[in-house]
Amino acid sequence: MHAAFNPAIAAKVFAAGKHALVQKPMAETLGEAEQMVLDARKAGRKLAVNHQMRWAPSVRAAHGLMKRGFFGEIIDYSIQIRIQTNWDMWEWLKVHPYPELTYHTIHYLDTSRAWFGDPQRVYATLARYPGSDCKGPTRSYILLEYDGFLRGSMLVNHHDVAAPDDHEAWFTIEGTKGRCEGLIGLLLNYPVGRSDVLEVWHSELIPNGSMKIELEGRWIPDAFLGPMASLMKAIAEDGRPETDGEKILGTLRLMEAAKWSHDKKQCIPLQ
Repeated sequence: MHAAFNPAIAAKVFAAGKHALVQKPMAETLGEAEQMVLDARKAGRKLAVNHQMRWAPSVRAAHGLMKRGFFGEIIDYSIQIRIQTNWDMWEWLKVHPYPELTYHTIHYLDTSRAWFGDPQRVYATLARYPGSDCKGPTRSYILLEYDGFLRGSMLVNHHDVAAPDDHEAWFTIEGTKGRCEGLIGLLLNYPVGRSDVLEVWHSELIPNGSMKIELEGRWIPDAFLGPMASLMKAIAEDGRPETDGEKILGTLRLMEAAKWSHDKKQCIPLQ
């Protein structure tokens, strides 16, 4: 659904005394999203955003390893997507100024924040594809710089010329002790998807090879349970959902910084 409708719908939901779970992105602009957070606060209601990639099986499994210190000090991560997307399924996206960044790569920006928090700086260059009838860019190349040794990168291309079986949708996380590569199965056969796979290496625990695990569950429908369950728990316990609207403002700030970086052709500081 077009995010332009989210603010008005959420306002009606809060006025009716209900909590809200809205689809990502929370709004088309950061200002509108900030107003949604204020509306929820004034109404005493909870606002969560459906950033379900955080619960995709390979993403969740990698995050679990991260929290257990499996990787040692993490120095690098990358997300690489080479797929074919039929933009004709969403005619309204074909006229959007930033269709890919706003409605697809925002998943990766949000996941990176769930993993590592906000970067210090971001550099992004976006591009259209020859002959595409999309008004805006459908390819994204983003570099993220953090304090210390950590660096991140994202390469997303929706026009891969390879056969479907040779498309790519994976991420890597590398540290001083361990490394993992995660397959994002949904994107290789969208919307049916495939099973996610996580392959791990560790200099001490698996010194002579790797371990590959086919994970249970799929992005659709299983990952969608995550934001819903998180909101329901927050309502029951009067807490904050993992994708609380106020927290997700940071994802929109990062997305806006990527737009500015592309437009200004320069690195944008976030902190």
